[in-house]
Amino acid sequence: MTKEQILARHEAEMNRKETAESQQLVEVFSRQMIDAGHGRGGVLISILQPATGFELSSATDMVNVKSPDSKHWRKVLTLRFLDSTPSERFDALFDEAHARQVWDFINDVEFSETINIHCTAGISRSVGVGVVLADALCRNIVVHTGVGIQFANPHVLALMRREMWNNRLTNKTYSPNEK
Repeated sequence: MTKEQILARHEAEMNRKETAESQQLVEVFSRQMIDAGHGRGGVLISILQPATGFELSSATDMVNVKSPDSKHWRKVLTLRFLDSTPSERFDALFDEAHARQVWDFINDVEFSETINIHCTAGISRSVGVGVVLADALCRNIVVHTGVGIQFANPHVLALMRREMWNNRLTNKTYSPNEK
């Protein structure tokens, strides 16, 4: 390999690294990962179980759950809803008001900030919110729990998309601030 080829390869690698570092991300975590220090920086959407402030950590164990310490993020939105769908007939489902809260929260996100999202397991509720945000904001999504986006809660996906389109049709746009 010639000196020119080595320099060209090195330059291409540096450009690849710079591009990867400058990508705006939506990152999805489990609550355990957030508590362990993952996903620090940017903003956080914290999805917890509803009303009681209690969340199941196993079939028989109840643990008091609060929002993560906000000192690690510029801004935190806490939502409380169950990981279920209307066909399961549970109260405390994800609803239009939750979707509006997410989109309103995103309007105050800096363009360069990472959007971190967590729920209990980081598989269904947080992935549902994350998939729509990543699509709408042209960001990459990284699901750190080792599952794909196929487990996203379909009810969350549908309402997030509906709210996004309703607001686009009424000229309210959701786009992070470019600062």
